[in-house]
Amino acid sequence: MTVLFVSPMDLKVPQGSATNEQETIGCLHEDFRVVVVSFRYIRFKERDEDALTALKICKHIEIPTIYKWGLHLMQVLLFATALALAFPVMKRMFRLDVVFVRDPIACAVLIPIARLLRIPLIYRVLSVAHLAQEPGVKPVEVPLVRRFLRGTELLALLKSNLVLTATKRVANSIPRDEVFVVPFTVDESFYNSSTTTEPRSGSTFVVGYAGAFSAWYDFRPFFSILKNLREQIPGLTARLYGMGENRIQQMAKEMGVADCVVVNPAVPRAQMPSVLRSFDVLLVPLADRVPGLPIKVFEAFAAGVPVILTSGIEREPFKDGVNCLIVPNRPHFLSKAILRIARDADLRQKLIQGGVQLVHSNKRCVVSKEYARVVKSLVHKRNSYEIDMSTCPILSSGQPSE
Repeated sequence: MTVLFVSPMDLKVPQGSATNEQETIGCLHEDFRVVVVSFRYIRFKERDEDALTALKICKHIEIPTIYKWGLHLMQVLLFATALALAFPVMKRMFRLDVVFVRDPIACAVLIPIARLLRIPLIYRVLSVAHLAQEPGVKPVEVPLVRRFLRGTELLALLKSNLVLTATKRVANSIPRDEVFVVPFTVDESFYNSSTTTEPRSGSTFVVGYAGAFSAWYDFRPFFSILKNLREQIPGLTARLYGMGENRIQQMAKEMGVADCVVVNPAVPRAQMPSVLRSFDVLLVPLADRVPGLPIKVFEAFAAGVPVILTSGIEREPFKDGVNCLIVPNRPHFLSKAILRIARDADLRQKLIQGGVQLVHSNKRCVVSKEYARVVKSLVHKRNSYEIDMSTCPILSSGQPSE
């Protein structure tokens, strides 16, 4: 079987969402031939060419574009429209069996053409719980919402004849028997997880972050307690890596903590294990009530690094006090959580073991089998609906029967 993986982002630019896509491609590549169509941001000079072996093995088609937030919507629309027009040729060229897409805009454009060409389409999202929380959106049934919250990754399988009228209606449009929850996964061997109880060697205590500096990550509460924390934890340093580092550097300067905050650009994926292991704790400062499941948390789990997730909402598979600490993104709670990690070796050991155990239970070979089961069931269902043309009442002259 051949899977077309559609992603309107640059899969070789170091960032959390790209890593997530790379892991998914790796899972699909275990059982299927994968054709990847993605952006290539021509303004980025540094690209992680070793992002994932599967990207080298797969047929990878890159469409050049300029990375600019203001143009993103228009770029995705043009990208999806061009892809839709090329679908008939691509279907014949690659003998496509199924289309795999996450972006809701691209999905809305591709559904009609997928329907016409009778290609099953998988719409993949990390979480749709937020769709039920937005004002003016009718919540889905409570049992289904709970299932979304329990899942670490959601595959919403759309029939080829389903038209996505709006992203906000996705959760209410999909029949329950077409919703499949597939766990997150990261490559365990790549991160070389450790369960050591000791902090890193050295005189500093490093609170780290690695990922894009997106708008839904708020570092201000953390920066506001840095000076006070330094008095209680000698040598405390914040070491941050990601895209958009200039804005974070300016924020640290304005808040008077530039002397204890080291901000670096995003690093290639090959360097991520060593970067993560240089942290004593990974801080993920999500703004309150922000949905989604950051893959950076699973990367830290795999590297054997304790995590503080500042969401204030406990959700599966994250469990407060079991595999991470979950606190509101408020100065008092952040300070208390960081001090607990720094001073309590038993807690640090418990969180590390809990994170490593979660990654091990969702290792790639297990998740790949689940992806294979879901994709094959959808393709089989599509094939069972196809019309047997030999039974159609067509005369030999080519005129339709009465």
